[in-house]
Amino acid sequence: MLEIQKFSKIVVANWKLNGSKSFASNYFGNIQCDKLTNETNCLIICPPAPYIHEINSKNVFKGAQDCSAHIEGAFTGEISARILKDIGCEFCIIGHSERRNLFNEQNDLILKKINNCINCDIVPILCIGESQIQRKENLTKEILKDQLLKCLPKNIN
Repeated sequence: MLEIQKFSKIVVANWKLNGSKSFASNYFGNIQCDKLTNETNCLIICPPAPYIHEINSKNVFKGAQDCSAHIEGAFTGEISARILKDIGCEFCIIGHSERRNLFNEQNDLILKKINNCINCDIVPILCIGESQIQRKENLTKEILKDQLLKCLPKNIN
């Protein structure tokens, strides 16, 4: 797995459900990675899955926006951590607020995805956060602590 301790700055660009093949090609053709990345700066691009292969700069890391809780099997439309690693992904966003809210992803599923990433040598990027209602009710610390305790594996060295 990539040693991220060496980076002093890590920037992650999540394209969400945006972009096109021509946009990706222009984006990667015009981005001046050498000004953004070096031995201490890490730039990770997380486009929609069909455009991950467009990332071809040695100065930019490939990232995915999500992965399946399954490694293989009859799960049409899912993308496993193993497949993401096979196409060169080094990072994967897990637990994004949109996945939690729109797809009702719970902490136990998020933990499973994180473990799958770790087992496939992909660095998981865990997203945590509270809703506006929880913030107004002063539950931020409690919610964040709960998400960290339930989403981070217990057996990491």
